[in-house]
Amino acid sequence: MWNHLASTDFVAILSYALPLVSYLVTIQRRQHDRSTRLFFLYLFLSAGFNTINFFTGVYYINNLLIYTLQFTVEYYLLSWMFMHLLKKAIYQKLIRWMMLGYVALLALNIRRILSTNTFDSYDAAFVGFVIIIYCILFFHLQLSNLQVTFIYRTPWFWFITALLFFYSGCFLIFLSTDYIMYFNNSFSIGLWDLRNLLDIVKNIVITIGIFYLPGKYSWKTY
Repeated sequence: MWNHLASTDFVAILSYALPLVSYLVTIQRRQHDRSTRLFFLYLFLSAGFNTINFFTGVYYINNLLIYTLQFTVEYYLLSWMFMHLLKKAIYQKLIRWMMLGYVALLALNIRRILSTNTFDSYDAAFVGFVIIIYCILFFHLQLSNLQVTFIYRTPWFWFITALLFFYSGCFLIFLSTDYIMYFNNSFSIGLWDLRNLLDIVKNIVITIGIFYLPGKYSWKTY
């Protein structure tokens, strides 16, 4: 019932305690605007979904549909968050089109999604690819802003870096899982070990960013 992949999954789930506990500890002393609240709602729900997937996996309960729900919820939360971060009209329009595009992809892919034998690689890869684009646009916007001198001293530098690191590393894992898991299961387990490692590093980086959140009575620097 317990195997190597389950152990790395468990460590990855525990790593969510670092940013979530740090966030709760500082919530009374730091500024938390809507984008920050959306980001930590995303993180909280990710921890919840990963916990559900862990226990369903340990007890051999099919959880492929839960993964699709997780990708969908995470995608729309992050899209709404980036709509608050990327204020340019062209970026806002792009995000809206990408949100509609994901709905269309779900509709076209509905038979695969409802199948109990197929991992939803296409939708997962789409989410990863679009989030990477959002992150790049964010850094482009920040670097073109002359008022931002030390970008690494802002919380969003760390938060977006964590997302970019995680989704860049996971993109090919998501895209290839459906094919690999049925032809080379041991290699598939190795890929998801890597995905768990990326998740752990992501949560550590986010934790660093929390301590750059401005105090409640200080001026915002981002």
